[in-house]
Amino acid sequence: MHRYKVYVGSYTSNGGKGISVYDMDGVTGELRLIRSHPGVVNPSYLALSPDRKNLYAVNEVSAYYGQPDGSVSAFAIGADGDVGFLNQRSTSGGSPCHLALDRTGKILLVANYGGGGIATFAVQGDGKIGPQVSCKTPHGLGTGTGRQAGPHPHCIGTDPGNKNIWVADLGLDQITQHAFDPDSGEIRSDGTTLDMPAGSGPRQFIFHPSGEALFVLHELKSLLTVWRLGDDGQWRLSQSLSSLPEDVISAENYPSGLAWHPSGKFLYLSNRGHDSLAWFEFDRDTVSLKLRGHVPACGRFPRHFAFDPSGTFLLVANQKSDAVATFRIDVESGRPVLLGEGLEVATPACILISDWP
Repeated sequence: MHRYKVYVGSYTSNGGKGISVYDMDGVTGELRLIRSHPGVVNPSYLALSPDRKNLYAVNEVSAYYGQPDGSVSAFAIGADGDVGFLNQRSTSGGSPCHLALDRTGKILLVANYGGGGIATFAVQGDGKIGPQVSCKTPHGLGTGTGRQAGPHPHCIGTDPGNKNIWVADLGLDQITQHAFDPDSGEIRSDGTTLDMPAGSGPRQFIFHPSGEALFVLHELKSLLTVWRLGDDGQWRLSQSLSSLPEDVISAENYPSGLAWHPSGKFLYLSNRGHDSLAWFEFDRDTVSLKLRGHVPACGRFPRHFAFDPSGTFLLVANQKSDAVATFRIDVESGRPVLLGEGLEVATPACILISDWP
């Protein structure tokens, strides 16, 4: 029987239990709690090393040892899939909300939503986070007030070729590109800046594995945009789609999660407010998306979701209903089908599912 390990990060400031580790049945999708780690403060986003030996988490706080910074933590994954703390570093900026490893797993990238900047760290041989290598804070005013009065990086990662760091800045309505050294993690120079629709608040982005298209989810306008790389090396907007059903004219809604199905055939997103999951079929010939449908998230405020490596199951973190919902994916249509009543988990914010021997 094939099994997976599931890692759920939650907001301890709102009653969550830090990082919770589960065993998942690869046939039924049933989850069994191994252990919770409530001492891990606000691990609102998680990343897994390519060799599945280490787990990394942001600690979404605004103060760290008396400084207006957040922190990032490293964990070793044991023989039973449980995690053990290794070390922690300041992120040189408040409220880090997103992190990622580069394609080699040797460089850790962090986005500081509150502090407005990004930071890079070298991962040591034992999985610990080394001293900070680079820190960069953009300057400028946003396109509005409140969350758009200034820079607020919300997503960070590298392109498929591991040549550049990319950042989605919700406050500045921009996607920015930064050249970096994949050996040291040093940020070397700024590159392309993609201006997003005004007031749209880009929250998440994801590349197609081929690198020929970039998909951006906009939190403040319930929008999904597709950007294509031209023969001249320039990125251009090629498609704009609503994250909501056509018959929903207006709604208080903040799309959040964005992920490919492991098959690469479907792209999924979550709507917080409308409390739904939407999925789109990807046409490789035209490099475009076609909406296939929406289903209820079976909970409130679906902040994040994850597929098991086979693409059979989808787990959804419904933050405001304190639950994780399990869906089975129809392989032909891509439709998520709800299984059971869900699992009680306080304020779930992020989910990772790891293959397990």
